[in-house]
Amino acid sequence: MSRWKTAAVLLGVWTIPGVLYTLETAYAWGPDDAPGRLARAALYQIPSWWVWAAATPLVQRLLRKFPLARGTWWRALPVHMVACVAIACGYATAKSILAHWAVPSAPADFAQRVVDQLAQWLPATTLTYAAVVGATAAIGHARRAREKELRAAQLAAELSRAQLEALRAQIHPHFVFNALHTVAAIVREREPDRAVGVLVSLADILRDTFRGSPDGEIALREELAWVTRYVAIQQARFADRVEVTWQLGEGTLDALVPQLVLQPLVENAFEHGIARRTVPGRIEIASELRDGNVVLRVRDDGPALAGAAREAGTGLASARARLALLYADGASLTLERERDATTVATVTLPFHLAPRPA
Repeated sequence: MSRWKTAAVLLGVWTIPGVLYTLETAYAWGPDDAPGRLARAALYQIPSWWVWAAATPLVQRLLRKFPLARGTWWRALPVHMVACVAIACGYATAKSILAHWAVPSAPADFAQRVVDQLAQWLPATTLTYAAVVGATAAIGHARRAREKELRAAQLAAELSRAQLEALRAQIHPHFVFNALHTVAAIVREREPDRAVGVLVSLADILRDTFRGSPDGEIALREELAWVTRYVAIQQARFADRVEVTWQLGEGTLDALVPQLVLQPLVENAFEHGIARRTVPGRIEIASELRDGNVVLRVRDDGPALAGAAREAGTGLASARARLALLYADGASLTLERERDATTVATVTLPFHLAPRPA
């Protein structure tokens, strides 16, 4: 909406209470008052309410900068109290100026008129300020709800493509072939139990891939169960060339995360880290709570490939797209090379708990 349209809407909205107070004032003055009482009441009431047309955008800006939200309201409340008193003074001043022409019985002294108007209208101004704050919060909530619905619609529209990309990333023929070759190698080494373990893990991965929505949320403990099976297959493939450690922070296992969010990070670490090493390597999978977020990290000590080389073909772009659809700007995925010669992929998500089973 353009600035002029917004101004016209605000003037129209705040004219409504001006008209209502005009009728009330004209009735209160009574039929014995001087002629033209309705016109004088309109002059006295309607323009004064237009002060709120100018004040409403200022209140909305203050509310964005100093939100009255849980945890911050006590810092924002004094700012809004000062703003409310300032608007009340402006409203009283406008009414005092208009009373000079519209109210013959008004005190001749201008300062006295301002004080009288301020005392009379401060409670109503406070309630009006609260109404503006409430309406702004309601409009903001409705806007966020519409944005969430739009993101959900976009998510639904992208579901088929995202699912296919997830399937290609998770059950890439190269991975399946490597798993089967690993089983064959273990059988030749006459270790049937290990071979059966790899086949069971592969079967579980194939089954879970086709079950559920790849863009749904699950508890981190469920996501880690899938990753554990994937890691078991890769450890059987790389044998003593890789050590996998887990550093799972307290309280993180019940956090809700997008399904299969860790898969491209772990695959990245194996294929672009461990597979390129000539000596044994190490992968660390970690989680922690930080500043109201759950942070997931996959670290490996593979060679220092260029960032573009690691980004390409590992599903990280698809993972970022899923995070953007689910959380807008509330989540991120980064890939960095650390000073200790390790590469770290980090996912940061808003923390909320998975529902407890009944």
